[in-house]
Amino acid sequence: MKKFIFGQFSAALVAATLLAGLSASAEAADDAGDLAIAAKIGGNWSVLGQPDDARGEPTLLSGSAFSGFGFTGGVTALYELAEVKGARFELEAGLLYSYHSGEGFESLGERKRTVTLTSHIVHVPVLVHMKNAQRRGGFRLGVGLVPMLGLQSGATVVIENSDQAAEPLETTPAFHLGLTAALGYDFELNSKMSVPLEVRVAWDPAVGETTRERFPDFASTSDPGAYQVAYNWQLFFMTGVRYEL
Repeated sequence: MKKFIFGQFSAALVAATLLAGLSASAEAADDAGDLAIAAKIGGNWSVLGQPDDARGEPTLLSGSAFSGFGFTGGVTALYELAEVKGARFELEAGLLYSYHSGEGFESLGERKRTVTLTSHIVHVPVLVHMKNAQRRGGFRLGVGLVPMLGLQSGATVVIENSDQAAEPLETTPAFHLGLTAALGYDFELNSKMSVPLEVRVAWDPAVGETTRERFPDFASTSDPGAYQVAYNWQLFFMTGVRYEL
């Protein structure tokens, strides 16, 4: 419950930031109007934290966390909102495809059971960036919201040092609204083109805190339903090309 309230408060705070940027745009419309597009590609690191399972509650891999690498690519559009007291504000809206992979395991004596979760997600980030108004390049800082649209998910189960056959794990993708922040540096090549380097983080407050919550249709330990593949934290490292229209 606390996590839900904090997530709602954080989303409201970010939404207020976006509205403030749009308000600033309305007040300084004469200074705005520049439009740019960017193509981005990079890698990601995803983490699904340990569930908070009480004693006797169902669990997966003895409560293991999941983490792993993936890749990301897509396009974004950026619109200059305003210049306020030496700072330039830009609105970014994008469409990014991401492949995510996270591995967890449990060891029982010599036997080791490993589960690798995979997911294909479309991110639709909407951020307001702040940067130095005196130059096109340089550092920028952005905050915003990111709908995360799960397209497909899967799980690979491997058991080592055992004659027992691995039972398949049924999964389902998630459709969640997260919060995102970005820190980037744009290397200006000329008046039209620049190369962005960016670190971006996304937090998903809707991920279940317990194993039972991560099985949305949980009925019993013998019939848990599909495991919802989503990650608490996603860290992105991206570069690409930006072109001013």
